[in-house]
Amino acid sequence: DSVYNFEVGFLGYPSPPLDNGSGGDDRYDIYIVNQGGGLYGYTEWETKIGSNNWSSFMVIDNNYDGYFSSGINGLKVTLAHEFHHSIQLGNYGIENSNSPFRDSDVFFYEITSTSMEEFVYDEVNDYYQYMDSYFCCTDRAFPLHNGYNLAIWNIFLEKRFGFNLLKQQWELIPNQFAITAINNSLIIFGSTFPRELNEFGIW
Repeated sequence: DSVYNFEVGFLGYPSPPLDNGSGGDDRYDIYIVNQGGGLYGYTEWETKIGSNNWSSFMVIDNNYDGYFSSGINGLKVTLAHEFHHSIQLGNYGIENSNSPFRDSDVFFYEITSTSMEEFVYDEVNDYYQYMDSYFCCTDRAFPLHNGYNLAIWNIFLEKRFGFNLLKQQWELIPNQFAITAINNSLIIFGSTFPRELNEFGIW
């Protein structure tokens, strides 16, 4: 409920679409299993139900024992992260495609969902564990990173431009590659990707 209230109620993202009763009813399906192996959770897309809309379900761990963020903190960041994936798949699918996302844009999905952990639960800081792999390789192009390690990029953008910039990027994604959507959203807000990337490096 807290994640929903923040991401849908406060930030204004649309809810994930209904799944036509899959899983027993039309409520969003979250399955709790003992995942092991350090996997926090995942969101799986199911059925295309509109031009840009896919139903999905979420799988989370049963106790978050032994994770970087353990117990309830692990649960919090997983829900903040994975629920935004359900929003992404549910409302911003690629136009005229049999898949809800482009493989080349996976990094962008993870940037958004990992930064969402910080926006919803800023006291947890689970994303710290991924940052070294960005700072050791800052010359690597964004799409060649896994995205988890670039949550700080979205945190930077939100501090400079606010949450609406990040939402604008998702509204462009169905018809634009992620890097283009980032640049075009910044143009709308009076800047450019090269300019902000330089500012980000200094920051």
